[in-house]
Amino acid sequence: IVHPNTVSAFFNMNPSSGCAPLEVMFTNFSTGGSGLMASWDFGDGNISNSLSTTHTFLIGGTYNVVLVSNNGCSFDTISQTVTVYPQPQLSISINNDSICTGQTILITNTSQGLSGVFWNFGDGTTSTVNNPSHLYSQPGSYLLSLIGTSSNHGCDDTLYQTVAVLPIPDASVNISAADGCIPLDVNFTS
Repeated sequence: IVHPNTVSAFFNMNPSSGCAPLEVMFTNFSTGGSGLMASWDFGDGNISNSLSTTHTFLIGGTYNVVLVSNNGCSFDTISQTVTVYPQPQLSISINNDSICTGQTILITNTSQGLSGVFWNFGDGTTSTVNNPSHLYSQPGSYLLSLIGTSSNHGCDDTLYQTVAVLPIPDASVNISAADGCIPLDVNFTS
C-alpha cells in the first residue's frame, strides 16, 4: 500500500528584514495530518526541530530559510529569504585616553557611512557633534560611548572607550630656611 503525500509545508516569518542582530519569529502553518514534525535550516549554520520557532541572525546578509515538514510518511519543503542589514563599523581616535582633570580630550570619529552620531561622555553630558572635544572637570574613570547610525539602512551600533581622568597633584614644598648668609644651605622637602 502506497499512501499519497499529504504534507503541504508553509510558514510565515516576522519580520522578513531588519538590522543585525535580527530576531525573527517563524510560525509553521504546514498541513498534513497528525504527528507533523518540522526541521528548520536558517541558512547561517543553525537548525531547529521545533514546529514554530524564533531565531536571531547576528551578522548581516541574505539567508535562505528552509522548512521541511514531515508526518512520518510524506514530507514537503518550502523556503523563504530573510534579509539582515549589517551594523555600521564604528571606529574612533582620541588624542589621549589618560588625561588630567581640566584637560580637554579630542575625539575624531573615523567611522564611515554614518547618518548620525550620539556621544555619551560618561559624566552626564552628551553631544551629537561628529568630532567632539570634551573637558572632564572631576577625576575618575569614564565610559565614553558612541552610538552610530548607518546611512544605508538606519542600523545602529555602539562603541565604548574608557577614559582615565587623573587628579591634579597638590604640590607644596617646605624649606629649612628662607634667607640667611652666604653660603646658605637650604633643605627642600616636597
